Amino acid sequence: MATVGIDLATARATIFDEHRAIFGPSGSLKILSGPQHAATEATYTTGWKFPRKEYDDLANGTKYRKLHVADPDGTRKPKLKAMTAIQVDSVIHKIASKDPHLQANGGVPVYEIRVSPTGEQV
Repeated sequence: MATVGIDLATARATIFDEHRAIFGPSGSLKILSGPQHAATEATYTTGWKFPRKEYDDLANGTKYRKLHVADPDGTRKPKLKAMTAIQVDSVIHKIASKDPHLQANGGVPVYEIRVSPTGEQV
């Protein structure tokens, strides 16, 4: 089952890249951590997508977007666990909630993270 999950994650990573090539964003994804999001944990140019669609969190009265990250080789999971924010192009987004599968082992290593814009730009 592990190889099936890895194969699916690899396929999803390719689809994410094709999606980004058509709809954007065209830059890289920076994983930020620490107070004030000061440390850059990693920078990724492949295997992720960040659709423009916004969702409403009616319980909290906020809006969020979904970041999808594929991790077929297992190297991104520790960085995703440590992140407190992301930077896409020049805009910083804080993490609203992380995929509960980041805490588990097995399955398909594709993670969905909810992020909210901070209004900060670099």
